[in-house]
Amino acid sequence: MPHHPRSRNLRRTLLSRAAVCIGLWALVAHMSGAADGDYLSRCTLYSDGRVTRLTAMPARVRLGPMPSGVASERYDEAFREAARLWSEATDGVVRCVFVAAGEPEASVDIPVRWVTKLSTFSTENRLAHTTLARPTPDTFRVSMQMGLYNRQSGKRLTYDEMLTAALHELGHAFGLWGHSDDGDDVMAAASEARRPTARDVATLRRLYDLPPNAPMHAESLVAIQAQLADRPNNGNLHFLLGSILLDSGDPDAAIRALLEAAELDPEHPGVADKLILAYLAAGRTGEAVARMERLGESGPEFYNNAGKALADQGETAQAIAAFENALRIKPDFGMARRNLARVYAREGAGRAEAQDYAGAEAALREATRLAPEETSYGIQLAVALNRLGRDAEAAEVYETVLARDATLAEVRSNLAKTYSNLAVGRIAANDWEGALADIDRALSHDPELAAAAANRKAAMWNWAVSTQETDPARSLSLFQAYLEIAPSAEAHASIGAIYMKHRDYARAADAFRAGAALDESPSSLADLAAAHHQHGVQMHRAGRYGDAVEQLEQAADATPNNVDLYRSLGVAHRAAGHAEEAVAAFREALRREPGLEWAVEEIAKVSMVAGNEALRKRDYPAALAHFEAIPAARRDAQIHGVIGFLYLETGDVAKSVDNLGLALLASPDDPTSRQNLDYCLKEIKKIRRDDDSPVWGHVLQRLEAFRLASVIARKGRKVDVTRFEELLLGAADDRTTVEAILAAASAIVASIEPQLPDAAGRIAAAAAARAPRPPREEDTVEPRIEGSSPP
Repeated sequence: MPHHPRSRNLRRTLLSRAAVCIGLWALVAHMSGAADGDYLSRCTLYSDGRVTRLTAMPARVRLGPMPSGVASERYDEAFREAARLWSEATDGVVRCVFVAAGEPEASVDIPVRWVTKLSTFSTENRLAHTTLARPTPDTFRVSMQMGLYNRQSGKRLTYDEMLTAALHELGHAFGLWGHSDDGDDVMAAASEARRPTARDVATLRRLYDLPPNAPMHAESLVAIQAQLADRPNNGNLHFLLGSILLDSGDPDAAIRALLEAAELDPEHPGVADKLILAYLAAGRTGEAVARMERLGESGPEFYNNAGKALADQGETAQAIAAFENALRIKPDFGMARRNLARVYAREGAGRAEAQDYAGAEAALREATRLAPEETSYGIQLAVALNRLGRDAEAAEVYETVLARDATLAEVRSNLAKTYSNLAVGRIAANDWEGALADIDRALSHDPELAAAAANRKAAMWNWAVSTQETDPARSLSLFQAYLEIAPSAEAHASIGAIYMKHRDYARAADAFRAGAALDESPSSLADLAAAHHQHGVQMHRAGRYGDAVEQLEQAADATPNNVDLYRSLGVAHRAAGHAEEAVAAFREALRREPGLEWAVEEIAKVSMVAGNEALRKRDYPAALAHFEAIPAARRDAQIHGVIGFLYLETGDVAKSVDNLGLALLASPDDPTSRQNLDYCLKEIKKIRRDDDSPVWGHVLQRLEAFRLASVIARKGRKVDVTRFEELLLGAADDRTTVEAILAAASAIVASIEPQLPDAAGRIAAAAAARAPRPPREEDTVEPRIEGSSPP
């Protein structure tokens, strides 16, 4: 048999305009002489030569209500018994479960209606009939009508007659679409069997051993040819032959058979449509279209089937026209509407693949308009809109799809990405609020979408930065919200900067501290110190010196090398009456940066004030401590005199001598220091009565040196100069004594040089000889650690 190269692809979409109706005739004769085995080939010739059976058991059967005013006569019971007999005979190969009358059509395999008059084949004496229809290429639908009257006698069927009819119609519904050639079988055209025969069972078993849709063209053709040999002028047999040939992939032979059928039976309900489909399968589109036009508006089903065939041939424009004709005739023709939508969807997919996204959009919009329930069309349309950069429209389409089916994970993912992309555009346009709204939508659909999370941070950050000057309150709230999703030292720093600008230094410090905890960089610590510093200054100005000290100490802890902080801290301590702490702060600044004049000056001021206050209270030890804190560079004759006096009052005569002597060197005419020094001389003499330590001799040498320097400065007598020269040469080698005598020598040289230059020169030379020398390099010795071993 010839095989047309395009016909195989068409097989699944060529559907007859008329459904196949097969039923049980009232018994008119008993058939005999049938063949052994099975009669499956006589069944498949009614289903295009293919196995057409149920794919799941048990079959779900829904028995409808009896017509109004008609008694049941146990017909339901007869039908259920028929189902039981089939299940029993086949050992459960086929079996039924009966569902409630209100069960939805989509979940029912075999819907049964009780009727007083069959809706088709009115000239035939049928008791019932079962219809096979194919709504899509790969699915079929069964429906059954059970007549309640014998049309020849006009009498109600008996229980046994209904049992026979139910057995026969269930056989059709299970997949035995033809009739047995043995009158004893349940599936004989006119049967009175009360249970399935062995041949019925063998046929059904063989049917269910084959996969659904399995081709049986060869056997079906043999069976149909045998029947044609007996009835060559039967138009329906020629129609069935053409249908089998078309499905087997021989459209040219199918055309010849169908033309014969049309000639024999011009009124056959399926020939015209099937013939057009055969022409399309053979690639003879012009003849198919011509026949369609001749048929005119003969039926929307025809246009629907022709449109599917044209679409399968790639004749998109003609397919669209055919489907539109079907819908023009029957606007509520759902199948044609869905098929037209498929054509547009296929067109849209092709254009999208060719990157013609504008064309794809136009086609897919038509597809979604025609079949809004088909979510795949909406998905394709949204993707095309994405490609066109029209993300807002794409998002609307995705939302519509999800409203129909919220379980579509891929759609949620695409929608999330679309909203994230929209946010990017809004960020670029500085529409921060809109960007964040889109990002929230994105994350509501895909909480794990990294791009959306990153865009949220970018939008929130940029919005916060952009409003720092114009709307600091909003900026602050945005930075705080940013921290909830992304810990950031920089965000904390920005928050701190806003608080600093508004002089809320406490909150600023908290923010900077949090930032430093994340990134202890020099800049973060400097910010923290600045906040505490300003807070401390604020507290100082408010008279809250203790709080000021606390803040300034924290500032210094944050940046210990910032000497200015110690100045503020010392001033705060001074204001709080903490002289020692103030001096300690100034000294710390001086330690970290030697030579700071302000630090020296501050120490002197604080110590002077505190020392005088202690003197006023006659707290001489405290006064001495304060005056001793005054740096040497800031001690004048008066301060040395006071220190000398305080040492005298506290019983340290030696240090009293040293300080009183320095007072005299600075101010030779100071009578108080001379008097106090004379008092020291008396005290030393008393001490030496009980203490012959050479130390006191050294102290006396220092005292004498200071006294002689004062006398020489005041009187300039040579005898005093000579006495000092002798003292200088004979002075002890005690370091303190040598330093004191050298200081006196320096003062004497300065005072007598104009009048006694020779004497001044001798004293200077002698002083230089007594001055300590730095150790020579060859005199240095490497330190040695006890107990260590040489390397």
